[in-house]
Amino acid sequence: MTMHEPPGGELANVAATGDLDNPAPIAEPPKAGKMDTAAKLVAGAGGSAVPLPFVGGVLTTAFEMMADRGLNKRRDAWEQTVVAAINQLIEWNKAFADSDVLFTAVVKAGRIALATYQQEKLDALRNAVVNSVAPGAPADDEQARFFRLIDELTPSHIVMLRFLQSPGGALRQLPADQRPARFNIHIEMVMMGKVFEMVAPEIAANLEFRDLLVYDLSQARLALTFSSLDDLGMEESDDRTFATSLGARFLAFVSDNDQEPALKQPSNTAVPAPAG
Repeated sequence: MTMHEPPGGELANVAATGDLDNPAPIAEPPKAGKMDTAAKLVAGAGGSAVPLPFVGGVLTTAFEMMADRGLNKRRDAWEQTVVAAINQLIEWNKAFADSDVLFTAVVKAGRIALATYQQEKLDALRNAVVNSVAPGAPADDEQARFFRLIDELTPSHIVMLRFLQSPGGALRQLPADQRPARFNIHIEMVMMGKVFEMVAPEIAANLEFRDLLVYDLSQARLALTFSSLDDLGMEESDDRTFATSLGARFLAFVSDNDQEPALKQPSNTAVPAPAG
């Protein structure tokens, strides 16, 4: 688990108060250096949170201090990303404080969060936690698969998948003076690779890496299979999508879909919407 819990392991301090109608909010992230029970569970539990590659003397002590600092820094970054969102869910509907689906999502996301320093990935995990109990949330098995994909994929994969979902939309959003040149004055078509170069120049600069992203996404069944972005031409009116239906669901799962609190009724908990 990845957030500071009150004793008893609940998402909110319901067990301690015995009052489901007034659960206490989740505590603020603990200070660095305090590896509590919840953090040990996320990190792997059972003694040392990180397996030591060596033992003995100063080296062991130095590594333990470094590992403790690193884990606490990442745990604090994750808690700062997710705690406010979970408190908002519980404030809107108190039944979330006892949601097995939400608890499972928090634990899965927290384990992944300890292995990353990238804020883009932490944001995707935060969105996945919130969307795990949103209306129309994926079934448990698909959620498990999506969390595994978040762990395996990089922020660059997400950028590529969003582009493949609507390359025509990406082209239309570019200012007219930044759009790639046409094949010639008589043909409006441009190369998809050139469009992506304008959308994500840092990723597109490495052509091999760029096309490996497409390959990885196709292997995960998130995108259609093709060899290279440079093999595909497109027009401004192009409405094709190269993301699969699974890819579209995955993007929805890791995206910030927050609109109104009323959209946050538990999808896997049979509770009525709040009055008013």
